[in-house]
Amino acid sequence: IAAGPLVAGALLQNHGWASTFLINVPIAVVAIIGAFVLVPPSKAGHSNRIDYVGGALSVIWTGALVYMIIQGPHFGWDAKAISAAVVAGVGLLAFVAWELRHPHPILNVRRFLDRRFAGSNLAVALFFLAVFGAFYYLTQHLQFVLGYNPLETGVRMLPLAGAVFVGSALTGYLTPRIGMKITVSAGMVAGTVALALLTRVDASSSYGDFVAPLIILGLAIGLALSPCTDAIMGAFPESELGVGGAVNDTSLELGGSLGIAILGSVLASSYSSKLADAASASGTKLPDGTLETAQDSVGAGYAVAQGIGDKAHEVAGQAAKATSPEQAAQLKGQAEQLAQGAGKMADAVGSAFSDSVAHTSLVGAAILGVGTVLVAVLLPRKSASAADAAEPVPEDGAAREREPQR
Repeated sequence: IAAGPLVAGALLQNHGWASTFLINVPIAVVAIIGAFVLVPPSKAGHSNRIDYVGGALSVIWTGALVYMIIQGPHFGWDAKAISAAVVAGVGLLAFVAWELRHPHPILNVRRFLDRRFAGSNLAVALFFLAVFGAFYYLTQHLQFVLGYNPLETGVRMLPLAGAVFVGSALTGYLTPRIGMKITVSAGMVAGTVALALLTRVDASSSYGDFVAPLIILGLAIGLALSPCTDAIMGAFPESELGVGGAVNDTSLELGGSLGIAILGSVLASSYSSKLADAASASGTKLPDGTLETAQDSVGAGYAVAQGIGDKAHEVAGQAAKATSPEQAAQLKGQAEQLAQGAGKMADAVGSAFSDSVAHTSLVGAAILGVGTVLVAVLLPRKSASAADAAEPVPEDGAAREREPQR
């Protein structure tokens, strides 16, 4: 959390966006070699049985779901978006049906009947939906609206990283005393509060207005996620801990992907609408197609404003070389109008994006707030014992006597 934004910022500033992907290649190679050399063989009795169909179905339904969320709100609910929705729904049903019947499923979906396991996965997914979505628009606001370069933006995300460490340390103290349910719920409430604070963002906001929400969000991450990870891993016997880790990572990545897709779509739709309103209110006259270009993203909006400013400098240069006073005066007037238009356009872009950040934060806070209630209802008041949590869930669906969790 601390190193990622700093390394990515330095790479973006010096080598371009492609370097942020390429840097992962040597890391992945080292991890793969290390896994082969250091990780002992699995103790599972059927480790050689791989559920290829289940893996393929999981990729199909999650990929279609993310595509639908991005395609629908941003490009319209056309045949592609509707088809993706159908594929996602059918794929999910097929995945569940296959996993219920397969003798060695990639994921025993019956584990989700355990409220502690289901609630923990829901908490992880919803939390990272909100967190990844917030990262998506906060970093853009810091760079485009406040003017920080990528490395400076990474540095300014450090308060969140420090707060995560503090929150994680508090978890070890609080969970044994007040229980997992209260600790996780408190973390999710704190995350909701952090997003709610971001609804105050406007065009006049400075970096100082982001510090408190970042710190609270970091504390929330530390408080909520460690107990959830422990609960997810504790639901599997030692021979299936790899599956437990995969389930935890899947919940995290799926939540993060949905967060960027959902909140990113909300941000894009809100920005496009608010920019049109702001440009109209400012009286800025733009060439045909320019507004549509600026509505694509905040970066495109500032690029349009920069282009108008460059045109103003070009016309001013022509005025200086004019052969007659009348021509010089005319060109000078055009240059002044263009310069004013560039300033108004930049102000409209900043205002529209800031308002969109506030609007998107409200949506994120609402999602996380509702999720907090659902998780609080799902999680049992008493944690399962270690022995009970590690007891494997039968894969053939056979009933098993077990004391219900309250």
